Amino acid sequence: MRINAVILAGGKSSRMGEDKGLKPLCNKPLIANTIQVLSQFFTSIYINTNNLKYESLGLPLIPDIETNHGPIGGIYASLTKFKADTFFISCDMPLISTEVIGILIKSHQKGQTTIATYNQRLIPVLGIYSPGLLSILEQKIKQRELKMKTFLEEVSCNCIELNEIISENRFVNVNTPEEFKYVEKILKHED
Repeated sequence: MRINAVILAGGKSSRMGEDKGLKPLCNKPLIANTIQVLSQFFTSIYINTNNLKYESLGLPLIPDIETNHGPIGGIYASLTKFKADTFFISCDMPLISTEVIGILIKSHQKGQTTIATYNQRLIPVLGIYSPGLLSILEQKIKQRELKMKTFLEEVSCNCIELNEIISENRFVNVNTPEEFKYVEKILKHED
C-alpha cells in the first residue's frame, strides 16, 4: 500500500512568536528532523502550509483550501489532493522516532483512520487518515467545529497505544520558547 506523508506546518506559531517549523534547532530548521525520519518510510513527502518560505526545503507544498482552520483544514486540503490514505504529522514534533512511524504504518489497514495515543490520550496530528473522512471534514469546516479531538470522537479510529513502547518525550510538541530549549537540550544530549 502506497501512502503519502504530509507535514502539517500551517499553524500561526503565536506562542513561539515566529514560524516554528523554520526556526533553527541544532543548526537546522525544526522541521528537518521530521523530514529525515519520514524519508525512511515515504518516497512522497509534502508540507501543508501557505508559507512559501518552506519551498527552500525542496518539498512540494500543499496550501490550505481555506486558511485559519488548523490541522482539520490541512488534513482536508491534503486528502482532497490525494484521495488516498495519507500519513500526517505536525511540524513541531522534532523528537519523533522511526519506531513510532513504523508501528503506525504496520497497524494501518487501507481505508481506516489510524491515530497514535499515549496513556489513552489521542495525538490527532500523528496518524494516517483516509479520504473517506472528506465529507465529515468538509462539514466540520463549514460549521467551524475545528477541534481535532472532537472530530476524532465522532469517527471510527484504530487508536494505537504507544505508552508501553515509546518514551513520552518522543511526542513533545514545541509551541513555546521554553519547550524549544527543552527539545534542543535533548537533541544535543543525543548527539
